Amino acid sequence: MELLAGQPDRIVHLYVRDGRDHGARRWEIIQKGRALGIPVDFLPPGAIDRMGPRNLPHQGVLARIQVVPTFPSVEQFLDQSDPWPPTPLVAVDGVQDPRNLGALLRTCDAAGVKGILLPKRRIAPLSQTAAKTSAGAIFTLPLVRVGNLAMALRV
Repeated sequence: MELLAGQPDRIVHLYVRDGRDHGARRWEIIQKGRALGIPVDFLPPGAIDRMGPRNLPHQGVLARIQVVPTFPSVEQFLDQSDPWPPTPLVAVDGVQDPRNLGALLRTCDAAGVKGILLPKRRIAPLSQTAAKTSAGAIFTLPLVRVGNLAMALRV
């Protein structure tokens, strides 16, 4: 629902478990998706369970989304950032658990951080687990993937 409210253009398709009782929250998602022109498909029970990883908690609704955007370099990020006031950045290294990465992104978003530096290796993937735990922050915070974190910090 966070992505539907904040960045609906990132949603490519909505999939809803077919059934008699969709509940008020699910109907709200369906109506908002349709109003925004997002395709909504109703699938038989069990079909949504097979669409994602095993044991994915979905509450009867899944969204197919575009890939999480990242900047390819610190220089490109800084070129697009407002030089004043100084931009608070956070460098993340060695976080292996996607839930911890998601929680870190959520906290950074709440604290007003303007960008996150992430190494290309030795970091949890930007997965649906990280996205869910981040409560949408993974889609709103500028993420910069760098090959060498120490060199990126010198820029």
